[in-house]
Amino acid sequence: RAGIHSFRQRIDIIAGQKTIEVETEFFAAPDVTHIGLAIPVEDQASLTVDIPFGIEERKVDDLPYGPYSESIETWLPGMFWGRQWVKADYGKASATLLCRDGDRYYWRDKKGKRIVHIMAKIRRKPDEGWESKLKIGTEPGYHRFRHALVINDASRDCIDLVKKAQAYNHPLFWTPANKPETARHSALELRPASVLLS
Repeated sequence: RAGIHSFRQRIDIIAGQKTIEVETEFFAAPDVTHIGLAIPVEDQASLTVDIPFGIEERKVDDLPYGPYSESIETWLPGMFWGRQWVKADYGKASATLLCRDGDRYYWRDKKGKRIVHIMAKIRRKPDEGWESKLKIGTEPGYHRFRHALVINDASRDCIDLVKKAQAYNHPLFWTPANKPETARHSALELRPASVLLS
């Protein structure tokens, strides 16, 4: 438990890979709070996120924040949006947090030297405007999130991350055909290797 909220977490270290998978389940009680999963990150680390059809650097220090902002995203200083992953590069080291369960907001907490993936935002809704009508991400109850922390060399191309994120978020499901073991058939083939199917 953390305060009035109940949590259960499973952590898997993948043999032969630089990957840690985490499943977090929690029941969020009615409260005004943010609930997230954090990884340690140096203050000077550069951040990159994926967006629909692209990749962007997130220069959090350059973004305008404040309570009078028109967007929920910029109410909390250090908050930013990413689709499936955030990558932090510092020197020769790199850490990427992959998220399987939908796009959410992230928060760069410089005081705690960490990046937090905000899994639930339970807050008072604005009295006016379009955000006053939202229900997504604002209600208490049961939540389940799956993450993978990937440790890499900072020099590795983000294309590797795009492939890994697609494989992580959309695992291939297959049904074996009723054929002799010696028969081999290819239903789909992509060339060159740089082509991605999504």
